Order: sequence, then C-alpha cells, then structure tokens
Amino acid sequence: MTIPSRPLPKFFAERHDGWMATGFENIRAVYQRPANGGQRPRAVVTSCYDSRVHAPSICGAELNEFSIHRNFADLVLAPKRDGDPNGTSEAL
Repeated sequence: MTIPSRPLPKFFAERHDGWMATGFENIRAVYQRPANGGQRPRAVVTSCYDSRVHAPSICGAELNEFSIHRNFADLVLAPKRDGDPNGTSEAL
C-alpha cells in the first residue's frame, strides 16, 4: 500500500523559510564542517521520544556535539536472542 505524499504544512514551510533567511546564515559553517569532513560528535545520547525532551538544550550542547537516538522511554535493550539487533542497538 502506497501512502500519497502531501506538502509540508504551511507553518513548517514558513518557519523553514525564516530559518534559512536568518538562522542558517548565522551558522552556515557549522553545517558545512560535517559535509566536508564528516561528523565527529563528542557523545551518543539515547533520548526519550517525547517531543518535550531536547537533550542538546538540557545539556547545553552545541550543534553537532551529540549524535542522538530517540526511542520510547530511553530504553537500551540487549540484542534479540537470535542475534538480530533492535533499533537502539543498531543505532549504537
């Protein structure tokens, strides 16, 4: 079953346009570093999927300082008995 795509909601598009015009220009070099030389985050964070939890803000981290894996309840489960990894162990 194919789900048809829809355009972004208007408020997303407007916020993105505003960010591109102001925010992005202020930190363009921060985005170009990983594009040119790869990403080198200082830590991997498993964070709650809850949209109110923003690990970089809580920890005072800079852009690109964390690699973040979000899941439900911050759980890091052991791989399955058959050896197949789950989403979190796959991310790590």
